[in-house]
Amino acid sequence: MSYVALVGLGWWLPHHRHVLVLAAVSSVLTIVGFMFSPDGGTPWIVLSNRVLALFAIWVMAVPLMLAKKNQHALLATQKRLDEIGENVAECVIIHNADGRIESLNRPGEIMFGYPPGEMVGQNVATLIPERQRPGLLKTFKKFSYREPGRLVGTRAHELMMLRRDGSEFPSELSLTKFVSDGDLTYIAAIRDITERNNSRRELQRRINSSRLLKNVAVAANGAGGVNDAYKVCLKEICAYAGWSVGHVYLVSEDDRDLLTPTDLWQINDTGSFGEFQQVT
Repeated sequence: MSYVALVGLGWWLPHHRHVLVLAAVSSVLTIVGFMFSPDGGTPWIVLSNRVLALFAIWVMAVPLMLAKKNQHALLATQKRLDEIGENVAECVIIHNADGRIESLNRPGEIMFGYPPGEMVGQNVATLIPERQRPGLLKTFKKFSYREPGRLVGTRAHELMMLRRDGSEFPSELSLTKFVSDGDLTYIAAIRDITERNNSRRELQRRINSSRLLKNVAVAANGAGGVNDAYKVCLKEICAYAGWSVGHVYLVSEDDRDLLTPTDLWQINDTGSFGEFQQVT
């Protein structure tokens, strides 16, 4: 039985092959012990005991070796998953059906401003502005009835996220789920789209500016007079800037540093700005 215990020590060794080595060594020692044991006792009984000892050694070794091999494979898989999670640019959050965070990769911790490990065990709702939590909870409930592996909708959802310091940023959220040991587990991939939104706004601003310059040039060429050109240009500028009221001022002929008002106005809401127009 001491050799069986020796095989059992293989569980604490780093590789499953160590169990095989211990089992082989125990088997050799058992056989050598039989060959060089002093005479005495009934031979077939002594032989039977040695055979049973060998059987016990390998009954212990084979399942232990397989379990150790599976453990090694799981650890290797977990290591690869961790490496993937740490090297992707997106935030990857794994949480259970109650919203408790089980894993958050390092890019996610940096994105939300948390030190390593602090978010594990907290609720994912802490990453979402309070005003958006009821709507997201409704989405989670609807999603829980879908088949595992399905995404929420056919595209990523845009919503605001909350950093540790209380600041918010726009994000793109993709959510999927799977069943692990009978329990639902969710995987959320979050991308910070602040730069993308800024680029989109800047592009739109340039498009609008180009359109404004074109419209102003066309209006100036087609106007019947200077005042008509001013009116059309003022209307286009107000539309571009989103102003409700606009007023043309001209540089004084007597003093180049002085602006003088005209009677040219663009007012979209006379009820709100009529009095302002009269005073001005």
